[in-house]
Amino acid sequence: MVTSDSGHQYKLQSDAKCDTMGTLWRILGVNNGAQRVFGEATGFSLLLTTLHSFQGDGHSEEPFLLVYIKVFTYLLRLMTAGVCGNTINRTKLHATISSHTFYDLLSESGLLCVDYEKQVIRLLLEPAQKFFSKAYCFEFITRFP
Repeated sequence: MVTSDSGHQYKLQSDAKCDTMGTLWRILGVNNGAQRVFGEATGFSLLLTTLHSFQGDGHSEEPFLLVYIKVFTYLLRLMTAGVCGNTINRTKLHATISSHTFYDLLSESGLLCVDYEKQVIRLLLEPAQKFFSKAYCFEFITRFP
């Protein structure tokens, strides 16, 4: 949901969500100040609200799951950029992912199915694969579309 200056709310389409997260991902990758603000402004709650929006759509069929996994991929890449080289943000992300709410929402999203479970696990492990040095973060940022 996006709220305009006048208070009207608009639901973003999946491609717009991916474009927005892709832009934020690139900004967080090169701007430590933006990364800090992202963490302080509860940017990691996007995990919960996005997973909750999958339930709100009320779809669990294959075409919708394909859209959901695309959005989830962009979302997790954004989260990874948000924790690159930032211990405080890593702690906040860990707290979010470790929460019972995250577990419930992920379980109910439909993404933990045979077709996508490996991809979901890989995405969730990506922030933990390496202790993020700036060199790794730069490589990560430049290789993601």
